[in-house]
Amino acid sequence: MPHEKSVVLKDPQNFKLIGTRVGGVDNAKIVTGQSLFGIDQKVPGMLHAVIKKCPVFGGKVISANLDEVKALPGVRDVFVIKGTNDLHGLMPGVAIVADSTWSAFSARRKLKVTWDEGPHASDSWAGFAAQARALAPQRGEKTLRDDGDVEAALAGAAKTIEADYVYRFVSHATLEPQNCTALVQGDRAEIWAPTQNPARGQTLVADTLGLPAENIVIHVTRIGGGFGRRLSNDYMVEAAAISQKTGQPVKLTWTREDDLQHDHYRSAGFHFLKGGLDAQGKVCAWHNHHVGFGSASDKIGQSLNPDEFPGRFLPNFRSEQSVLISNVPTGAMRAPATTCSPGSSKASLTNSHTLPVAIRWTSGSTCSATARLCTAPACVPELQRHPHQGRAQSRRRKSRLGQKTARGQGQASPFTSVMAATLPRWPR
Repeated sequence: MPHEKSVVLKDPQNFKLIGTRVGGVDNAKIVTGQSLFGIDQKVPGMLHAVIKKCPVFGGKVISANLDEVKALPGVRDVFVIKGTNDLHGLMPGVAIVADSTWSAFSARRKLKVTWDEGPHASDSWAGFAAQARALAPQRGEKTLRDDGDVEAALAGAAKTIEADYVYRFVSHATLEPQNCTALVQGDRAEIWAPTQNPARGQTLVADTLGLPAENIVIHVTRIGGGFGRRLSNDYMVEAAAISQKTGQPVKLTWTREDDLQHDHYRSAGFHFLKGGLDAQGKVCAWHNHHVGFGSASDKIGQSLNPDEFPGRFLPNFRSEQSVLISNVPTGAMRAPATTCSPGSSKASLTNSHTLPVAIRWTSGSTCSATARLCTAPACVPELQRHPHQGRAQSRRRKSRLGQKTARGQGQASPFTSVMAATLPRWPR
């Protein structure tokens, strides 16, 4: 990198974009209500499709009343999709192709399917919670960070307090349900999809349907909410598979129920926390056993950052994790590694019913706290300070830290406040 004094900046007289008004490429279409989203797409000769999948993830079709449904008004075809074992790909189900979305949705209500629900039919949240409780007192399958001597520090602590936190699977619930329009003819495919990851979708369609990747053209439409859900492209390969079977352009539209039941959820998990305080009320030890979810082939969403707060700030700190095997497909939700884990740790520090704490935020400055962190300047965490904000904003920030409102402010940060107020405590 060159030295800053050697860098020659562009003369402002030569600016072409800075200082000008640059409109969005789709602004005119947006304000006039033109078709931009995936669910708006239309192509000549297009049929409409829905797909019914097993309510148990990975379940397969045994039988269905295909002929009865095929005879309904507006229905063109009904057939079984064998699918694959990829929870993020083409899953088994029954496809209905019709002249309109209404005809397809209406016919689906008459569809009766007998399912082979497989080995995960008895999975339940109660069962997962019981497994997590059984794992909690054991050593984790994987140690992420192990500083100092946690056992000795806890044994010698003046006070130890334990708290357990639980967070459930969460659906993305995008405003626009999953949908895709596809035309597959021979070894070529053209796809219109509201996807966040077209390259991955192209690969998925190519591998699943046996098409050359270079022959697959994907048009990325505007997206009615993604949040990480549309990084997966299961709806894309479903539409392509149905078009390949029928030989005609097909628009696949999921129902709202489909979207919630067959999401790739933000992963659930359990945090079993134990902390120790010394005679001065300072945190002297911290142990977090995180139990997350995964499968033999996919463990996205269950990983925990070894440097997660308060890691690196305490001399005796252990973070470890274990995995519960499930068949629930999970995926990214905005920031998958940081949606719940920091909240569990910070909520245990700030919640008055969990762990009164004293943390040395800055060198030589210590403050005891119960229910909320002190607003004294020395107690404001260095990690929460932003030098570029200036002194005035810094003073306002310190003032906000001292407030307590219905939203739970007065904690270490707004994010911490929300998590402390909303995460359920799970007493042992």
